[in-house]
Amino acid sequence: MLQTLFILISLLTIFLLVTGKTFNEKNNITRSDPNFPFTGEMFTGFIVIDNITQANLYYHLYAFNQSQISASAPLIIWLEGGPGCSSAFGNYVQFGPVTIEKDNSSSKFSFGNNPLTWNQYAHLLYIDQPTGTGFSQANGLNVSSTAQSSKHFQVFLARFYQLFPEMMKNPLYFVGESYAGKWIPVYTHDLLNNKTFTSQVTIKGVAIGDGWSDPKRQIPTYGSFGYAAGMVDSRSRDNLRFQEVQALIDISKGDYYDATNISNSLLEQLTTLAGGVSHWNYREFDESDDPYADWLSTTEAQDFLGIPYQEYEDCSQDVSDDYFGDNTESVADFYPGLFEKLPVLLYQGQDDENVSYEGALNYINALNWTDIKNFRNAKRTVWKLANGTTAGLVKGYGNFTFLLLFKCGHLVPADQPQSAFEMIYNFLHNIPFY
Repeated sequence: MLQTLFILISLLTIFLLVTGKTFNEKNNITRSDPNFPFTGEMFTGFIVIDNITQANLYYHLYAFNQSQISASAPLIIWLEGGPGCSSAFGNYVQFGPVTIEKDNSSSKFSFGNNPLTWNQYAHLLYIDQPTGTGFSQANGLNVSSTAQSSKHFQVFLARFYQLFPEMMKNPLYFVGESYAGKWIPVYTHDLLNNKTFTSQVTIKGVAIGDGWSDPKRQIPTYGSFGYAAGMVDSRSRDNLRFQEVQALIDISKGDYYDATNISNSLLEQLTTLAGGVSHWNYREFDESDDPYADWLSTTEAQDFLGIPYQEYEDCSQDVSDDYFGDNTESVADFYPGLFEKLPVLLYQGQDDENVSYEGALNYINALNWTDIKNFRNAKRTVWKLANGTTAGLVKGYGNFTFLLLFKCGHLVPADQPQSAFEMIYNFLHNIPFY
């Protein structure tokens, strides 16, 4: 019996050694791949946000301007949308310091330097969240609301600053796009009310691009946007409007699942009616995969990044499904409180059919904010780049700035990297847009 038990224990031990995965909290990967053109300090890791399941969040941290983590500079935390899309898109495509290319004939990857990386201005921290997104492991933990993920985000940040205490002195900015219009207002509100956190870390501002924040006022713009853009005729517009009304009825009844179904269907119909244009930019058709996702799926990339080998999924359908009910709930009421305490920049791509300018303006003008009349009456002015190029239109009041950017869609830094580069510089350095 003892011999049998010993054999079973030995087999179990071997099984765990073979199949078990160690998720390190802090991997110093600085110069661990000489081909990766980032010479400053660089860290990755997995921070546990639930002790029972050991669910975690994966992060990738770049030191400011290819220097050291101890350097005095702002820290930008980037949150991607989806919900359930990895922050790798922001990292390797939009404004991170390194770009990735693939030679399709040889299937080999190469790296380049991004001349317009925001790393020139700040430390950059990319997080795959909520858990189950990208490389983050949910381990069976079910998370289905922004309120739940906010609690996990606070746990993550508490442990992050324990691992990197030298960064507590740096001003903190939350920046993101799309569903970050849900994440950032709620997360920032909760952190500002966490006195333990705010006594040690200073949140200096938030910036959100093409944010999905108030579906009640954003859904009823698919038809009107499509019509104004010439994507649909009046008959199709009116048909879309009928469905928009049904979505609003569902939201008023608290039937967020059905409202999300209708909202998703409206976007698909608009895209189809316009001949298969991109969800992200109605002037484009190509939605081909970027090579970074292929690279992240390789053992070489995961070994370099300190990731126990696993299948990489750029956008998780499971996470998206879990947030189906959350999708059409509003977080607009969180904004006025933020305006009273922080600089807030909402920026919008002019050609975004997914989250339109009209929808953003609708919910902004309806905010229960003491200064909303002053914002409405504020003059909208032209915003130009340093070289004199007209890049957008802007208006604002107090701490709040609303910037419309030309010639770009849902993914502003990818479509107009120069505009995004100068935009974030102004925001971090408190240079007025208007």
